[in-house]
Amino acid sequence: MRDLVERSLPAEPDAGSLPAVAGVFVDVQWWLGACDDDEVDLHVAVKTQESVASHLLDLPDDQRGRLVELLAELAAAERHEGRRYELRVFAYECGLVDDEAQDEEPDHRQWVRPEDR
Repeated sequence: MRDLVERSLPAEPDAGSLPAVAGVFVDVQWWLGACDDDEVDLHVAVKTQESVASHLLDLPDDQRGRLVELLAELAAAERHEGRRYELRVFAYECGLVDDEAQDEEPDHRQWVRPEDR
C-alpha cells in the first residue's frame, strides 16, 4: 500500500499546495488549543500539537525558513484578526523561531470556522 501511495504522489508539490497545507497546520493547532476538555482530551491535544511541531522541526533549514516566510505572507494577507494572530505566532509556538511575534494577543483565542471568518 505504501508503494502505491508513494508512486501516486508528485515528485514536487505544486506551488498552491504549500500555503494550503501551512494553513491547515495552523488551523489544527489553533483548534486544538481552543478546545475545551469535553471536546478533545487534553493529552490527545497536546500530543498532536507536539507531533506537528516535531515534524516541522525535522525539516531541513531551508524548508523551515520557507515555511516561516510563508506564514508571514499568509498572516499579512489574512483579514480575520484571530487567524492572523494564529498565523503570526505559529512559528514561535512550534519552535521554528526564537522570537515571539509582537502582536497583541486577542482577548479570547477562540477558534473560528473558516466559513465564519
